[in-house]
Amino acid sequence: MACVIASVSHQREPCSTSNIGSHGECRQPFLVKKKRINVVGRGSETDAMLHLPSENRVPKQSIGAFGTITPSSGDQLLHVNQAAARSTGAQNAEESRRESDMPRQVMSRALDVSRVLSRRESVRSVLISQRSKMPGELLRVCSRDRLGVGNGSMMDLSFPDLGEDAALPVLPGSVQARLDYAEHTARRRATSMLILSAVFGLLGFLVAAGLGMWRTYAGFDHEMNLEGLPFPSGQSYWPGSVSEMVNDPRTPSGKCWKCFQLIAAISLWLSWYPWELRNVYVGGGVKLCSSCHLRHAMPFLHARTFIPPIGMLMVVLIPIASPAYEDFEDTFASYIHLSGAVLMLGGHGVFEFYTLAYAEFVHIEHKERMIRWIFCLLCLFNGICFFTTGNVGSHAGLCCADVRRIPTEMDIASARAHGHAGIAIRNELARESGTTMLYDTASGRYLALKYVSYWCEVFAGFSMIAGLATIWFYAPERKIQLSDELPGVYSEDEESSEEE
Repeated sequence: MACVIASVSHQREPCSTSNIGSHGECRQPFLVKKKRINVVGRGSETDAMLHLPSENRVPKQSIGAFGTITPSSGDQLLHVNQAAARSTGAQNAEESRRESDMPRQVMSRALDVSRVLSRRESVRSVLISQRSKMPGELLRVCSRDRLGVGNGSMMDLSFPDLGEDAALPVLPGSVQARLDYAEHTARRRATSMLILSAVFGLLGFLVAAGLGMWRTYAGFDHEMNLEGLPFPSGQSYWPGSVSEMVNDPRTPSGKCWKCFQLIAAISLWLSWYPWELRNVYVGGGVKLCSSCHLRHAMPFLHARTFIPPIGMLMVVLIPIASPAYEDFEDTFASYIHLSGAVLMLGGHGVFEFYTLAYAEFVHIEHKERMIRWIFCLLCLFNGICFFTTGNVGSHAGLCCADVRRIPTEMDIASARAHGHAGIAIRNELARESGTTMLYDTASGRYLALKYVSYWCEVFAGFSMIAGLATIWFYAPERKIQLSDELPGVYSEDEESSEEE
């Protein structure tokens, strides 16, 4: 449907002595200064302006109801201009001839506009008649919001027809129906992939932490040092991070961690939620380090879309090496792993902080903003504590850290003497390769610091996942309802085959 609005302004010039008739009447004709026609389609506005120069004078009785110029008026105006041309020289005659062609052009354009206005009622009646036949279709209302009034539109706000437009359906198979379907599915897909990422990310942390703790405490009686004896500290070995706990992909915890986190990373990447959700979208003009005045700075939307899932994939696919088998290559891979953790946790926290604190065009409810602030700050705080405690524990010289050493012949013999042939074999392999084996576990302050580092990483991951779930819960796009049928044009043969 098209909403067509037309307005015509008429103006009469002051009567001069040359325009006074024989009976004293003023023969000054009306002037059509401007005719404005607004043709508004589905969500778009087109302005058609008809300008008539003041020199082309049209009598009042020749102006139609919509400001159109009748053919008789064009002939009369042509006659007037030709008479004026004969009374002047050759130069004035040429100018008059050009001016005489203008009313004919204006008349043609005005007649075209009149046809558009006449079609308006016929199109409206046809669409309204079809409305009862399509009860399940989406309806469009030609309202002020739909027409864009107040957002740079030149339409008159007081025009009475704006309140009389009826709700009209979007025809199945039309371009508008297909565009609506594409937009709605993209936004619903974003919400679905976002909550899928949050669910599997949560499962990854829960399963990894649960199986890791069960393995640590349930297998305490079976853990022996390189001599085949219980650890002198009396404590079971506790890893310093979740990554260290699940670094072996052959263990159940390592398998579950890799599976769940890989699904979460891919789902988060494919969701493109910063582009589709109004409570995250900050605008296309925001760039990273905008104050640096970089010419080719990375857009904020690209960074939030790519950096956290890439960091998550780096954490999953590049496991951290065990402290017993660290060499230069393992240390280098561990730094890449930690860089991925910074991109995942730190990237999410920083992007969310900017969105909540500085974004101008994002739409966030008050309650949603408070909840997201809590999870954002928790993610940043726990992430900083995780990296800080991990470095402090290894450089502060606290008592008492894990003790590792290369096995000796006495250690191998002791393991065999206590009935642990497997430990003796591992000791022989470690001795040949120069790898250290665990002799005693951490205790005291160092063990407490390892607990803090581990649980800070866990809570940072939980805070990130909870923030994503909050975005999904308050996103209005997750409530979009799609039509019952796919929009498209199908042939009669296809429809008949479906019915059979």
